[in-house]
Amino acid sequence: MAGNKRISQRNVCIAAVLLLMLLAWVLAWRFVGRRMEQAMTDTQYTHFIYEDAIYARCTAQLAAESYGLKLNGTAADCGTALGKVQFTVDGVTVHCEAFAPQTEPHPIAEPVLLVQRGDEVFPYELVGFTALSEQPSITEVCAAYGIASAEDILSVTVYDADGAILRQLAEEELPLFYRRLIALGEDMGADGQAQAYYDAYIEKYGEGDALTIENGTIEAADDAAYQQAMELWGTGMCRVTMKLKNGFRLADMVYAPVPEVFQVYGYYAITEPFFE
Repeated sequence: MAGNKRISQRNVCIAAVLLLMLLAWVLAWRFVGRRMEQAMTDTQYTHFIYEDAIYARCTAQLAAESYGLKLNGTAADCGTALGKVQFTVDGVTVHCEAFAPQTEPHPIAEPVLLVQRGDEVFPYELVGFTALSEQPSITEVCAAYGIASAEDILSVTVYDADGAILRQLAEEELPLFYRRLIALGEDMGADGQAQAYYDAYIEKYGEGDALTIENGTIEAADDAAYQQAMELWGTGMCRVTMKLKNGFRLADMVYAPVPEVFQVYGYYAITEPFFE
């Protein structure tokens, strides 16, 4: 349609990876790649892969609050040496020494690793697994993180867009949360997510030229349609962080009740509301 502007240029195109821009605008949340963009002096040291696990740079404050690590940023923090991990800096592969701060090895992977660069030591949090790169089911995600039942969940906290806590589930609520989590089923993929957002808009406002979808790409006819869609999709949207008893976190999961999509690792259709 003449005059339409692609959202990726000004109004943001919601499809595949570009839909992350929409959710970031609404919630300012991050997952894996989003969390790899945390503030740091050298942005080329954002993440690395150790064995099957993906680690992203985190702050000393997060390491203290989430993992009980009181770090001073020096070699005194280092625990068990694991060997070298690598980064790509200005096109050159750089190797750094990595350490596990815990004395006992974790049965799956270390939730946090420390990396020494020169005289400084930086914490990196596990944010994913390479084995889960191709649209994993929620069952596969839970298995990778060692979640076999509600008994494996330590806590579930719900946050608003500004990071303020909306609620923390009581212990007796965890079994129901786990049941709803497992019911998410298969990853719908980025195209499925875009379709779910489009369908939610059409259900509310009806079909027309304001919003169109083609090949997994949503286009808004003008700023008014864009703002209308954003406000609708953002209704009730929140971030969810789940801490596990084995030390892992699934942080900044995105719960979007209007399009009925829950982003945990991939994109999953909500079959039953999680939060009343």
